[in-house]
Amino acid sequence: MRPGGYSSPSAVPAAPPEPTDWYDRVERAFLGALVEELRWAAADGKLKGPAIVAPPRALGVIREATPLPLRALVKAEVGHDYTHLPVQEVERLSG
Repeated sequence: MRPGGYSSPSAVPAAPPEPTDWYDRVERAFLGALVEELRWAAADGKLKGPAIVAPPRALGVIREATPLPLRALVKAEVGHDYTHLPVQEVERLSG
């Protein structure tokens, strides 16, 4: 067989592995840790009716990681990215 050739006509090279998305892995780890902190705060009675404000992608990860008893406590979810706004504008929007 020639270098770079296939051993048989039906042989197909394996697809290269997907590159690791380190940003996604770190974001998911951070948001999982956040949910764990919220879970402990709720178990200690320190969390009553929180509103969760996060970019849509992060909010989806939070929803996936949040157990049902904790989800039942959440009063509101806002899937919007406010990270580009100055603090005064975020305070004004939050009323």
